[in-house]
Amino acid sequence: QNGRSEDIAVTYVNHYRPQTDTLLRLIAQIYKQGESNPIHVLSSPHNKEFTALVTHDIDYKQSLLNILEYAQFEHAQEIPATYFIQTKYVSDYYETQFFTATSQPIIEELVRLGMEVASHTVAHSRVFNKMPLGTGKETYPRYQPYVRSFDVVDNASIAGELRVSRFLLEHLSGQDVSSFRPGHLSLPASLPQMLEATDYRFSSSITANQALTHLPYQMMVGREYRTESKIFEFPVTIEDEKGRLLDRLDEAIAVSNQISRHGGLVNILIHTDVTGQKLAFEQQYLAEFKDRAWFTSLSTYGEWWQTRDRLLIDVEEPSQSGRVISLRAEQNIDGLSLSIPPAWSLEPENVGVRQEGTTLIFEEFQGLKRVNISRSPSP
Repeated sequence: QNGRSEDIAVTYVNHYRPQTDTLLRLIAQIYKQGESNPIHVLSSPHNKEFTALVTHDIDYKQSLLNILEYAQFEHAQEIPATYFIQTKYVSDYYETQFFTATSQPIIEELVRLGMEVASHTVAHSRVFNKMPLGTGKETYPRYQPYVRSFDVVDNASIAGELRVSRFLLEHLSGQDVSSFRPGHLSLPASLPQMLEATDYRFSSSITANQALTHLPYQMMVGREYRTESKIFEFPVTIEDEKGRLLDRLDEAIAVSNQISRHGGLVNILIHTDVTGQKLAFEQQYLAEFKDRAWFTSLSTYGEWWQTRDRLLIDVEEPSQSGRVISLRAEQNIDGLSLSIPPAWSLEPENVGVRQEGTTLIFEEFQGLKRVNISRSPSP
């Protein structure tokens, strides 16, 4: 998950590679078999088969002009997507500036349509992972990164890329920008702590195949092994650069079906440089999975996952046939789903929770929530 073992991954992206998840499922199964009152918190809300994030990278002038066509479709489908926008205000080898005053009405409309605005750096350099940390005092417009070639960029720093892009996007959108994705998924060892230092909360900076997981996870300081950072990573599952995306629809559906068996995350990366076949892919993918998956923005899922991660659960046994489940959530959480033993049944007096088979599904709550359960005697 730290991205330090790239040679382990057989493929870079677009395939099902759940090696880390298999270990987690083994631990969960050992717990279920050994615990008398096993409660398992599902990884997708509302008892959905999996969570799907539609995320867009905007790193080209035409990409910015195309985003409203995508956003209008997503708004009509009630799908809040995440738009990682490069704030390119310096013309250089890579591209002419396109993040200008004319960008504001586009971004304002994006927000009105209910989309999330997120950072995709200023320079979009593939050597982002080799930039100096910077001073933490970089500001617009003094910060002037200049890309000379694919492998050379002047006057750039990690702090500048994070700070200035976030400032500009928040200024134009009015949103709290909390999600980040580097250009080319260039991943510095210092990224987790630098994201913390610049007030981000969520990252999408590595592929699921490299991390060998189809679940979110907490990043480690320095991408090492000793200290957890506060940043949660949401790895990319499917991207659009390995051939025409629409031609790979069946493959994307197959991977998603595999992930759905264990309630994982499908994070779809679509550049908006063209509409046509890419938009058609998104339309057909949504038609396939809209009723089965929870489609949401990265920050919404991030907040849900963060609250889930801090959830406290206890089970009391007031009698041989009764159980009381106590949950405590730091923040509002909607759609929390718990797997319970087959012999357990929800008592009818419980409010704000329902049972579907062996799953309890909770309406939005915060703080302490207690649920009364009846337990059938063992045969």
